[in-house]
Amino acid sequence: MSSFAVDGLVSGLDTTKLISQLMQLERIPQQRLQATLKNQTSSVTAYQSIATRLKAVDTAITALSAPATWGARAVSVTGTSVTATAAAGAVAGQNTIEVRALATAATWTAATAAGLGDTVTSTQPPTLTVRTSAGDVVNVAAASGSLRDVMDAINKIPDSGLTAVAVKVGTDSYMLQVRATSTGSGGQAGYLSGLAAAPTAVVGTDALYSVNGLEGTSKANTVTDLLPGITATFTQLGTSTVAVASNPTPTSDAVKAMVAEVNKVLDEISKNTVTGANGATRGVLAGDAGARALATNLLGAVSQALGDGVAAQVGIQTTKDGRLTFDAEKFATAYAADPAAVKALVAPATGVGIASRLQDVIKAATDPVNGSITNSVQGRERVVKDLQNQIESWDRRLAIRQSVLSKQFSGLEVALGRLQSQGSWLAGQLGTLNGGSGS
Repeated sequence: MSSFAVDGLVSGLDTTKLISQLMQLERIPQQRLQATLKNQTSSVTAYQSIATRLKAVDTAITALSAPATWGARAVSVTGTSVTATAAAGAVAGQNTIEVRALATAATWTAATAAGLGDTVTSTQPPTLTVRTSAGDVVNVAAASGSLRDVMDAINKIPDSGLTAVAVKVGTDSYMLQVRATSTGSGGQAGYLSGLAAAPTAVVGTDALYSVNGLEGTSKANTVTDLLPGITATFTQLGTSTVAVASNPTPTSDAVKAMVAEVNKVLDEISKNTVTGANGATRGVLAGDAGARALATNLLGAVSQALGDGVAAQVGIQTTKDGRLTFDAEKFATAYAADPAAVKALVAPATGVGIASRLQDVIKAATDPVNGSITNSVQGRERVVKDLQNQIESWDRRLAIRQSVLSKQFSGLEVALGRLQSQGSWLAGQLGTLNGGSGS
């Protein structure tokens, strides 16, 4: 609502300023509501930020609790005949692996060299007969009988298990070679026909090896579960030693990540619950018992439930300023001495550990129905909505009040103008009377 007003032409008053000052007084109740609204909105934001931090803790706990985190293995190989990897849970120890023969792929090599454009087929139109790795016999029509087109036709056979290449052996002189894409026994003559000269066939062979004196064969040079959880790849003939040991690094990193995320929550709570003493900026959750209780519960999940002394043995401790610390060296020492005991303390598959107790605290705070943070946010959001309605009502009330004041001051000016006119008229009349008496 707006109105047109001219400052006191009759009274000489600055009516615009007077109305503004009166409206400032009128707005005080609304300003108090706005301050309360700002505080409530800020507290909702603060709690939502804490909830987001808690979800990050839960994500870190999920990673920490994964079986692969606790069963990680480190592999070292002495020798050059083998490379190896170990899956989580692989049996620790040393194993001697001797590679006696590498697995090879079957090959078919053309009998004579030719130029890429030379005809190398025996039939017109050029047709090749190929037996795929699946045992299917396929007739392939090449665009022409040239070496280049024959090679392309073989490579375009879907799922053939064969690869054709032209190996340069001289100036414009190439040897067609067809190779099985998989190694192992089974390659034989007759897999490829239709060339002008029958190719030389070399049968594929299996790998031969021994593990700790026990002999074995494999169609491939990579053997999955050569030992439980251990995958080995044979690279050349010879003997190598593969040592498998427990690897604490992924576990230590996961615990460190969990502790870091918990500290972020504690820092967020601390920032928002500062009381404002000693000149510090007062936090939007200062005096909020729920926020302080959450911090206490998070620390209690580590210290009170399990005991500071026990947790400290694996490098996890609380500090005087209400945070957690993690000593990776202590953790590695404890884990090397007794991995099962450390797991039972931190994140057992069943039972209670630090991780599960933290998750209980997180659930109690963020549960979508009964969570303490959920209820706090929802309660404050209801207050925010009510405050917004009150402020909007005040907007309407103040607009009406300002309009009333403008009309009242305008009326005052009109009344004063009339009085001034009447005074002037009376003065004129009295002057006339006085003039008449004198004459």
